[in-house]
Amino acid sequence: MSEEKQSLFKKIDSAIFRQIDGLRTDPSYNKISDFLNNFSEQESRIIQQVLTFLFLLVPFFFVLILFFSNYQTKKELSLKKQVIEEFDVLNSNRENLMATGPQFLAPSSIQSQSDIESRVRNILSSNAIDQSKISIKNFDVALSTTTFTKTFSTINFNKFGTNDFNLFLKNLVEFEKFKISKIKMSRDMELELLQGEIELLHLGRNSSEGF
Repeated sequence: MSEEKQSLFKKIDSAIFRQIDGLRTDPSYNKISDFLNNFSEQESRIIQQVLTFLFLLVPFFFVLILFFSNYQTKKELSLKKQVIEEFDVLNSNRENLMATGPQFLAPSSIQSQSDIESRVRNILSSNAIDQSKISIKNFDVALSTTTFTKTFSTINFNKFGTNDFNLFLKNLVEFEKFKISKIKMSRDMELELLQGEIELLHLGRNSSEGF
């Protein structure tokens, strides 16, 4: 047992004995003694033992209450510290996002499959590419906050010439800010045209706040 804990228990013992000595000098102690004289020696001894036991329990429960109160206070402080640390991390991430937002985020987010279909059609139309060569296979909103929305999608393509395919990819990346995660591609040897699928990631702003 540490010296600090031994010192604490010594202080508690001293305080208990002082209270016992003080009780004996109190006028009410004589009244209790007179009351106990009305009982037999054995009965008086039992009553004294019960009263002493109860008297000793009072400081014990007081210390116990202090212990649990101190434990609860430390627990609350620890929880508050954890919340503050998590808030600092989130705030730091938000500041980093604001700093790099103009470089990596599209001017507006994609909220549905119809949104991405509309953007793809605009790219195809502006480059005179047949729209039947493209279809949106999968679309998923992975994350949406008050600041930005993150989406994943898969585009199927077929019968693309090399020049048209390169132009289509360039528009996806430079103008719509898509990130290409993966391309699966094959060539139709008879038609000498490209076919396959493109997996895309898109980060778009939900508001202009902070950018």
